[in-house]
Order: sequence, then structure tokens, then C-alpha cells
Amino acid sequence: MFILLFNVGIILVLCFTENFIFSQLYKNYQIKKLNSIVQNFENGKQDVYVLAEKLAYNNDVCISVVDNNLVSYSYNNLKPGCMLGKGNTSIDKKISGFIKGKSKSEYYRIYNSETKSWGVLYGIKLNNKNIFVYSNLGEFSGIVSVVRGQMIYYVLIIILLAIIVSVFLANKITRPIKSITESAKKIGEGNYNVKFPKNGILEIDSLSQTLED
Repeated sequence: MFILLFNVGIILVLCFTENFIFSQLYKNYQIKKLNSIVQNFENGKQDVYVLAEKLAYNNDVCISVVDNNLVSYSYNNLKPGCMLGKGNTSIDKKISGFIKGKSKSEYYRIYNSETKSWGVLYGIKLNNKNIFVYSNLGEFSGIVSVVRGQMIYYVLIIILLAIIVSVFLANKITRPIKSITESAKKIGEGNYNVKFPKNGILEIDSLSQTLED
């Protein structure tokens, strides 16, 4: 019963905390992905525009490259949730401030009113160009919905396995203890020619040996 309740308890904790746990994991994954994209730009030997297009579609993010004449070239900006090239006042101010500033790289956390979730924006200066990489964290909610839909099957399988394991361990532990108890009763009745069974569980075997001695 303890083992069964323990497993069910773990499942309940997971169900109540899945949104928080998965959201943190997803955010960390997205941030690592953006870091990797930035490193590709910094280490890349390809043309910036060719690399921007390749990285945007391969990593499902949107990227804008702004040259010295403030001409902007956007890649994958039609993807749902992308805030680049949409005339959003909040993100345009961040982009304008970064272009005018002296910082070589900046990281921004921006609320996306379209998806009602947060997004992350990286800005880097490279070869007289300003590169902006944006990823929307709101896509996580769709992933959670899929996971939650499948979770019920995993929960049922885990409970079934917990019941099987619990019954197996209960029989393995309680059966030899009952046998030892019956043998101990015979000693109490004055019969000292009693053998106590061994079953491979160290503590029970030690008890059997002690009573037998």
C-alpha cells in the first residue's frame, strides 16, 4: 500500500507541477537555441543574409538584419507569433535603441500581445550590421496540451505497474515473515527441531538464522 501510494503521490505532484516544470525546460531550451544561433553568426563565414535565412527556417525563429542605411531584411517573420517587422511599438523601440547604442549584444524579454505570452529577442552587432533574433515562448502551451493529452495513458500504466510491484514485494516480504512466525510458535510450544526458511532478503535471513541458533 505504501509503494502504491508513493507512486500515485509522485504522479499527482507531476500533474500539478508539469506546467511550471515544462515551461522552465522549454524556456531554457529556447534560450540555448538563441545562444547557438548568435554563435553561428559570430563564427560563421557565410554571407550574413544567407546565414540569417538558413538559421531562421532551420530553427523556426524569425530574424531581421538591419544595415547601416537602416534597411531591414526579415526572414521567417510570417511565422505565427513573430514580432519582427510587424510595426510593434515595444519591440521597435528596443531595436532602435540597440542600433543607436554602443553595446555589441543585448538580450530582451518582451511580452507578445498577439500570443499573450513572453518572447525573447537577441540583438548583436556584426560586420556593420545589426542582427535581431526573436523566438516566441508562447508555443510552449501547445506542447503542454499535447503532453497532457497523452499523460492519462502513462498515469494508468504507472499505476498498474505500481500495483503489480506492490503485490509482488508484499508477497515476497510477508510470506517468509508468516513462515518465521509459524516456526517461532513451535519453539514456544517446546519444539526445538525447527528450521527457519531463507528467502534471499538479508534482514529476514538474518532473523531466521538468529532464531534457528
